[in-house]
Formats: sequence, C-alpha cells, structure tokens
Amino acid sequence: MCAPLKVIPLLLLLLSVCACSNEPSAGTSKQKEITIHAAVSLSAMVRELGDRFSAKHNLSINYNFASSGALARQLIAAPRGEIYLSANQQWMQRALEANAVDRTSAQALFANQLVLVSHTDAPIQTMEPLDICHATTMATTRISIGDPDYVPAGQYARAWLQSLSCGESNAWEAVKERVIPATDAHAALARVQANRDMIGIVYLTDYLTQVNKLQLLHTIPTEATAPIHYYGAVINNSPHAATATAFLNYLQSKQNQQVVEKYGFTPINRSLTRLD
Repeated sequence: MCAPLKVIPLLLLLLSVCACSNEPSAGTSKQKEITIHAAVSLSAMVRELGDRFSAKHNLSINYNFASSGALARQLIAAPRGEIYLSANQQWMQRALEANAVDRTSAQALFANQLVLVSHTDAPIQTMEPLDICHATTMATTRISIGDPDYVPAGQYARAWLQSLSCGESNAWEAVKERVIPATDAHAALARVQANRDMIGIVYLTDYLTQVNKLQLLHTIPTEATAPIHYYGAVINNSPHAATATAFLNYLQSKQNQQVVEKYGFTPINRSLTRLD
C-alpha cells in the first residue's frame, strides 16, 4: 500500500526539470526593436531596405508611415522611437527646434520631383504647365494635391503653381477653388486613380509605384521647384541610437543605391548641422 508514495519524489524531480527547461538560457536575449517614423512617400523603399537591415542585424522594425507634418507633431508631443524621416526641411526643422531629434545626426538623404498625372481613362492625354491656368474650361477640372498646410508634397505643388504666371495672377490663384487637398501624398494619388475628371500633382516616386494605373501628363523639371529633399535624424533619448545611426548610414550606402534609384529617388548627402 505504501509503494505508490515512492513515485512522488520522482514526479517532483520531473516537474522541476520541465520548469527549468522553459526558462531563457543565460546566453539568450530579447530581440531588439526599433521604430521608424517615415513620410508615407518613402514607404515602399524604406520597407524593402528596412527588411534587409533587420534580417542582417537580427532585429525587429516597427514602421509608422504618415505625412511628415503629422509625424513631426507626434514626435514633438512625445519623442518616442529611433528614426524620423521627413519629406521636407520645414518639418525636420520643427522637430529640431523642439529638441525631438538629435541635431548632429540630421542629414539630407534623397531627392524627388513632381509630376502631373491623370486617370488612365481621362480625356486629357498630355498637358503643359500653363494649361493649368485654363483648368476651369478643361474636361479635367479638379486638382488633387497633398494638403499644403501640412503635407510636403502639397506644399511643393502649391509653391510650383504660385510660380506660374496666369495673366494678372498666378496659377494657384486661378485654380485654388478646384484644388482637393489630401491627408498625405498617397491619398492624393489614390483620388486621381478613382476619378476620371481629376489631375494630380504628385511625387514622381509615387507615380512609379502605380505606373500601370495612371497617365503621366508632364514631368516638372527639378529646377522649376524648390529642392525636394528628404531628411533623416535619430530621435533624442532613443535607447537604440547606435542602431538608428547605422540604419541612416545603411540608407545612404553604395550597396543600396540601386534600390533607392529603382523607386525614383536620387541619393544625396548634405549635413543639416546648419539649416538654411
């Protein structure tokens, strides 16, 4: 009758071994995670290069894509994460002034340019810049751009329109009542895809991701606009600042230049230690 009691010590020993086997070994550690806040127009390229970088360095990357203005306001309110990638200097400057990002790490990374596009079935097939002055009489009468109050793509588009003379005023004054502002660069592009009676002033890089779904009406020369530059910086007080710096360097490395150019960007490198 007492023999079964001998089994109890054996069971306790087995349970002890199982419990120990579930504990992490001394040589293992939790996978590092970093967060990248990037302008939505960078999403395809940053994901591709980010996935390569994370595989190479055995880490996990969380992506937060939105308009540069929305991201800057988020970081100014609560600077969390590792990297901020802005589609213009203005919002990077705001983040620097708020001490949300590290000034010594801030730098120019890529250049872009604007294009005029329309729906593939739109009645208009080609367009010259000054044709916009007659938008009220064209078959395509609405213009989609990013919200120029917050979205860099929209700010560049508005500035370009303001530089075009339409008689006694400029093109912006001539068409602003027909402008449909979008929450970010991709939203501006999506509206053109969904409407035959709309043209869009968007980034070349965004058009290239949807080249089979849009018509290219006109490529705006880079010299006709203010420089369209993207900037990157490490977020202040990041727990993984060294990894963030390594990723910014990785974006600019020669080994990745083909990937950058595949998406339509032009690599650049200009210190932002002194801003214009």
